[in-house]
Amino acid sequence: MKITFFSLKKAVYDNPLKNPKENTDIDGFILAESKELKYSITLDDNREIESLFKMTPYYYKTSRTDQQKLEKLNSLTTEIEFCVLVYKKL
Repeated sequence: MKITFFSLKKAVYDNPLKNPKENTDIDGFILAESKELKYSITLDDNREIESLFKMTPYYYKTSRTDQQKLEKLNSLTTEIEFCVLVYKKL
């Protein structure tokens, strides 16, 4: 599953990059189905913003200086994108 929160990245990084497309091949399996879900959410509380950020891999890769940018936000609207992949064993 791929998850993206691009506006969250824009709030943290000066030059956010889109994630590269990942190789979804798995030895011994075939991709049977792929479903993309895209929508926006609005968080109206700094605790919610920071909680969302802590659920992403960005939290572990971001400097404390960049993390502090989120402490100033009281609301954030961000796109969220999920890609769910279903595989079948060969």
